Amino acid sequence: MAGPIHWDRVKFIPDYDSKGWWEATKRREYVVNQCNKCGNKWFPPLPACNRCQSTDVGWFKTQGKGFIYSYVVVVQPIFAHFVDAVPYVVAVIELPDANNPGHYATRIAAVLRDDEDKVAIGLPVEVDWEETPDPEIVIPFWKVSGTAENTWKFPG
Repeated sequence: MAGPIHWDRVKFIPDYDSKGWWEATKRREYVVNQCNKCGNKWFPPLPACNRCQSTDVGWFKTQGKGFIYSYVVVVQPIFAHFVDAVPYVVAVIELPDANNPGHYATRIAAVLRDDEDKVAIGLPVEVDWEETPDPEIVIPFWKVSGTAENTWKFPG
């Protein structure tokens, strides 16, 4: 990441569905929704299970580890707080400990701390935390945490 993210330029307002997620980030826990009826897991937070439509929804604490399923490099800032951060990498991260019945994966989108030259599809990552000016908001970032065989990088 080229530079800092200016968290003072954005106001996060947790809603009913995301409040538990924000509370978990303050404890440095990465959670995803889990249906208490069928066991399905998903992210981002929603009021009902996207598999069985039950509204009996809770939270599943992940290990905060996964691998890069895909990624993109952002070179044009969309939000004011990211102006000095470009270029930065946004990855789709697969969370193996949050696999679902039938073995389909739970994947999240996340900003990586690592620059593009350190990133490849298939590399392991782990969650890292950043404080903001608002003590109620802690932001999860992800960072490369090791190596892997058979990785792939965008040519360039």
